[in-house]
Amino acid sequence: MTEYDRTDDQNDDGVANVDKRRTYRLEPGMAGRFGPRQVHSIHFPDGGRFIRVTGTDLNKISSRKFDMENKTVIEVDPFQTGRPAGQT
Repeated sequence: MTEYDRTDDQNDDGVANVDKRRTYRLEPGMAGRFGPRQVHSIHFPDGGRFIRVTGTDLNKISSRKFDMENKTVIEVDPFQTGRPAGQT
């Protein structure tokens, strides 16, 4: 697991700066917890499995996709998988 802090002022659409806060490994039987809009990424080995429990249907809310190299962010519409919100 890797957690990030968003360090920009979030006033410019499409612009984002995130800094890595910490990286750690969840061992079998452990759990991680992430709040709304908490920026994080996961990595698991080939053949690895994980269970995600959510407090809402994540397929019905938009998410954000960050490009750390280019310092950009797009809002992803849950009904247009992989497309920025507002685009068809």
